[in-house]
Amino acid sequence: MIRTIVGTVTAILLAMLVITLIEGIGHAVWPPPPGFDLTGAQDTDALTKAMPLAALIAVPVGWFLGTLAGGFTGNLIAGRTLPGWIVACIILAASAYMQFLIPHPWWMVGAGLVAGPLGGWIATKAVRRALPA
Repeated sequence: MIRTIVGTVTAILLAMLVITLIEGIGHAVWPPPPGFDLTGAQDTDALTKAMPLAALIAVPVGWFLGTLAGGFTGNLIAGRTLPGWIVACIILAASAYMQFLIPHPWWMVGAGLVAGPLGGWIATKAVRRALPA
């Protein structure tokens, strides 16, 4: 039980770290348009339309890789696959919540629905091969 809790907490923290790093790199390489004030209450729909496609792609890639890394690590620590599915559900819920907060293009909505569960599924398959039978 303790290993499952530690694995789940580790999975969540690692997923958040990976997502933050990938999104941060994406936004550093492809910054918002010049003169766009991110601190003001501006039209977020205009921001997503003005951002380069590569910067937008970095976001669901971060969701997927964060879920994959966190899920795999948490599953290894726990010795079972529950932490990976928990982190996948949390990432799915968080990405769905972000879709409501900030308008996203339709393809990002779809990617958000797929990224977390796909990362959790791959983490589960990978850890089953890594764990002794």
